Amino acid sequence: MKGIMKNENTQENHRQIILNGISQNIGYTELASQLGVSRKEVIREVKTLRRRRDPDLFEAQRAAKARVDEEKLSASRKRDERFFRMAGMTIREKSFQNMVQFYKPEIMSILESENQEAAISEIPQRVRKILRKYEILTSRSFPEISQRAQDQL
Repeated sequence: MKGIMKNENTQENHRQIILNGISQNIGYTELASQLGVSRKEVIREVKTLRRRRDPDLFEAQRAAKARVDEEKLSASRKRDERFFRMAGMTIREKSFQNMVQFYKPEIMSILESENQEAAISEIPQRVRKILRKYEILTSRSFPEISQRAQDQL
């Protein structure tokens, strides 16, 4: 009886270490070494937790995803700040300028035409989609070249 209680405490301790490890994005191999068991045993335990739909497992996975998202956002901010210091503008502004220059012939043909809607509809759909993405074209229903793009030219 005493051996069974010890085994249950050990399992609960392993479970908690695994959940903490998952929430901190620690890999199965490192978790296994911390627990002193094989990697397969850790994987087996995680599968068991999934099958049981353990709410703590799902919470640990959410925490891990939030941590990864925060790290990505932090890296993205650093990259944007570094670019801003070098170029004096954001990456988005620079991309806008590049797209306006790249699609300048198409934009100019639209601006010079008498019927801009017809000129826009003649442009390939993939180009219209890119122009909308970079806010060079306004809405889908009544598209026109944005004032910002016109000022850029």
